[in-house]
Amino acid sequence: MSGRGRAPMTIVRSAVPEHLRPVVLLARMRDLAPADQMAQVLGRFVPPIDPASRRWAALCDALEHYDRTDRAGTGDLTTARHQVDAAASAVLGLAGPCPHSAPPASTKEHP
Repeated sequence: MSGRGRAPMTIVRSAVPEHLRPVVLLARMRDLAPADQMAQVLGRFVPPIDPASRRWAALCDALEHYDRTDRAGTGDLTTARHQVDAAASAVLGLAGPCPHSAPPASTKEHP
């Protein structure tokens, strides 16, 4: 089947460094699963992640801020992405995101 007549596919790259993606994805999905199931999954991390912790709340807040900034189109998405990365690193007990993992600024990216 040829691709004629179809809109070109847009490839959206994840701006989240690979080692932070699982926890960011779970934070994005937090409202899609029952709280007890989410707590069970988060409890499997080493060390376990407490969904009632300030760090988890900070990650969720950072993602909401990123989404608001993206929808409004008026804020600094780079800063918002860095806040997501920093919050995810804190949830995982890491010092910070790997600085070399930042993708090029010319593509549209979502955490």
